[in-house]
Amino acid sequence: MCQEMGFKKFKYDYQKPINDNFCVNIMFTCASYQIKYHILVAPSIGIISNQIENIFEQCAELTCVKDHDATIQTNLGYLMPQKNYIEWDYSEQSDPNVIFSEMRETIERYGYPFYDRYSDMDNITDAIKSGKFHTTKHRDLLLSIICYLRNDKAMALKYLDSLVKKRMDQRGLEIFEKRFNENFRKLLQ
Repeated sequence: MCQEMGFKKFKYDYQKPINDNFCVNIMFTCASYQIKYHILVAPSIGIISNQIENIFEQCAELTCVKDHDATIQTNLGYLMPQKNYIEWDYSEQSDPNVIFSEMRETIERYGYPFYDRYSDMDNITDAIKSGKFHTTKHRDLLLSIICYLRNDKAMALKYLDSLVKKRMDQRGLEIFEKRFNENFRKLLQ
């Protein structure tokens, strides 16, 4: 199904480049909830900004990157009119063609407009600022990178300071956050 839509398998998800900076992805989270002979499949869709992710990986000195992490992502159901988590129930009695057809139709109807809208730096910035979609990284970290890319180093530093203060107030910085903080500050000089 994903290959027919132009996506290629990439470890844990399916990805498709949109332009030089943006790639879109689909990830299928599966669970059984201990219901015998059932697999519940929840599609999540996301946007990956290559510029943002490259700076993040470089500054955090990541050696083992979670390849399925998007810059922003959401369960497909939150893009639909009812705005609820959605999953498809697959069992031995299910017709996979019907399920794949429903999933594909839903992805094309609700996911494609998401891809079109958020594969733009201004729109992805607004989404991150508003917390509209799930991000796998702290929003201040992402916003500091975006400010750096826009050559606003003072604002990038402000977001980075905000991240450090929040983390220190909560539990302290994680190892990758410490590395990011140190390396990103060097980058800003």
